[in-house]
Amino acid sequence: MRILLVEDEPLTARMINNGLTTNGIEVDWSEDSEQASSFLSYDHYDAIILGLEEGVSVLKILRQQGVKAPILLLIHRNTVQNRLTALECGADDFLVKPFSFIELLARLNALTRRVSGSWTGNYEYNGLSYVPKVRVLSFAAGCIRLSKKEGQLLELLLKHRERAVARETILSHIWGPGEAVPNSADALVKQLRKKVAVLSRAIMISTVRGVGYRLNITNQG
Repeated sequence: MRILLVEDEPLTARMINNGLTTNGIEVDWSEDSEQASSFLSYDHYDAIILGLEEGVSVLKILRQQGVKAPILLLIHRNTVQNRLTALECGADDFLVKPFSFIELLARLNALTRRVSGSWTGNYEYNGLSYVPKVRVLSFAAGCIRLSKKEGQLLELLLKHRERAVARETILSHIWGPGEAVPNSADALVKQLRKKVAVLSRAIMISTVRGVGYRLNITNQG
């Protein structure tokens, strides 16, 4: 993935740039709209992150110039009018400053996934979104990052969707021969339950007596 970052706040720009490159994403950083237009004139980008103070004005210009890449606009004031203006002027999504990097990454992945229209190894289920590459789980307005084993367990549950996954399957999938103890699966499920409960009580990992565990999304918040 190749991203154009247009941001004039050095600390914010470095945080985004370092985070994206750590996750294997190529980044070109521009500090103003003129330099951004120059980058766009000779290169293709999968998405644009636009964080300038005058971001809406630049957004309008880019769309008028025929720029089709999805744009994630970073807005400075969280008002209904600012959010509506961002969308009306051509932003594909927005994020209010200050923000967490994992949320930016999750939104960026969602943007590029919608545009490509192809499965990228990410999971979508009843409003839940999970990106294995960075182990970011998103639901409603929040997102969290999982440990490696938590992520492996969630992937296994998502692949079975509403069907029970046996404890033996969890043990063989996540631990190597001789690595797990009898209660390893139960302990990991308990750990994942606590983590997703912080995100939403609607994400349920139910115990199926005598079998194992099953993932469901309920209607409660």
